[in-house]
Amino acid sequence: MIEDWVVVKVPISLVMAGVELPFIPMRECKRDELSSSGEMNFEVAFEELRCFMRNHGDEMQPQTLEAYKSTATVYAKLAINSQENSTNLEKVVELAYKAYEITSEPSFQLLSEVCALALQDDATGLGKIDTIPTRLIAAAHLFHNGNKDQAKEVLWPHLLELAEDEDIGRVVLTSFGFEGDIPESSQARVAALIACFA
Repeated sequence: MIEDWVVVKVPISLVMAGVELPFIPMRECKRDELSSSGEMNFEVAFEELRCFMRNHGDEMQPQTLEAYKSTATVYAKLAINSQENSTNLEKVVELAYKAYEITSEPSFQLLSEVCALALQDDATGLGKIDTIPTRLIAAAHLFHNGNKDQAKEVLWPHLLELAEDEDIGRVVLTSFGFEGDIPESSQARVAALIACFA
């Protein structure tokens, strides 16, 4: 199926902030998704650049392709930053994975490795990446795909640490499906988190 592509102008503020391309090629059918309420949807911008590069990248001059990659990197980072108040940790990993696939940007590499292991449900491999954020993201992926035992295995070494901080504990409990008032004591938060895996 041949898709109609249009060129959409990028807000001047983004160009001044370092976005190399002053436009975004996008499919006509996605044009309305680019902005709502005057706010640009960075995830849509990234996905459209990614789609265009995958379909037409081999037709571009190396310098042009590099400009596209650089711009896609910026939009991927903006899309990830826009998820900061979300409890959907998997979305962040998915964006980083897709960004690393097309840009090879080192800052996306660790998250993309986590995503690859999580997609394989490799709890052993995930357990070797010993940082709380990566374990948390991996556990969330496993948990939401029905692998509660593996999710618990990945997260177990850090349960106390996660529950001690009230703000982090709240996000973690919500991410793992806890409903109701978040317990005030760290011990109660640990118990609630363990109950999520039951």
